[in-house]
Amino acid sequence: MRFSLRQFILIVAALLLSTDCASQSHKASVAPNVDVLILAPQGADPAKDNVGFNDLSRALTQTFSDRLTPMLRERGYTTINIIDQSTRYDVGQKLAMYSIQQKAKSVIVLTMETATIEKDIQIQLQAQYIRQEFVYKNGQISGVLPTSNAPKSYFIRGSVSGDNPGTMTDLAKDYIGYLSENGLAKRPPPTVSVASVTLGSHVDSLFLTPVPEAVFKPTDTIYISITTHTESTTPIKATLGVLWTYGEGDDVQSVHDESTEGEFDGDDQTAFHI
Repeated sequence: MRFSLRQFILIVAALLLSTDCASQSHKASVAPNVDVLILAPQGADPAKDNVGFNDLSRALTQTFSDRLTPMLRERGYTTINIIDQSTRYDVGQKLAMYSIQQKAKSVIVLTMETATIEKDIQIQLQAQYIRQEFVYKNGQISGVLPTSNAPKSYFIRGSVSGDNPGTMTDLAKDYIGYLSENGLAKRPPPTVSVASVTLGSHVDSLFLTPVPEAVFKPTDTIYISITTHTESTTPIKATLGVLWTYGEGDDVQSVHDESTEGEFDGDDQTAFHI
């Protein structure tokens, strides 16, 4: 007789703030964690940039970023500013690449745009606030999936209307208010989440299941490998638990439950067995 994955239901318990205690876990090496990535991805081929596009774009985006950064940090957010004017990758590729590299779920993309309004050719600074979720594969971040996009444009200079009478500080203050209206208020308390769960007959030194399995013999030792993730820049004390059950529907029976307490920071790996 063999047990299938449907018959052997595993319920990973919620992570709760708890007291400090040692845990059977492995911590993966992780990149720096930031709350907000400020990205200026526009650029022209220097050999063809006869009008000084790169210089103007750099001046606009970096001045705005310099004014915006301390305002975000006052609200408790960690930030990083990246400008990449190379033409090797497009804006979308740069967004995904740097988001994964910095583990940033919130990105402010700064670009310079032009618009014609009633014969007034305007230079505008566009700031797009993008929220996204990470896509995981084998416990590792493999991509990002945008979940919301809130763009806002600011008039900088017009061929008829002249210069914006305000300052970059004024624009940054206005943008902070706009972000608050679109879900970026003060930084919420950090949490720990379960990123992936796999079963196997054994785990390696990193508490991973080298060969995931779904069917087991009654005499097998069954291991569950759990990948957890937190965006906190400091360790979070939490409890990770697992409930092993057997059966389906009304016939579900509790077999065993256990938990481990510890500090979670970035990506961690924890294993239980029965």
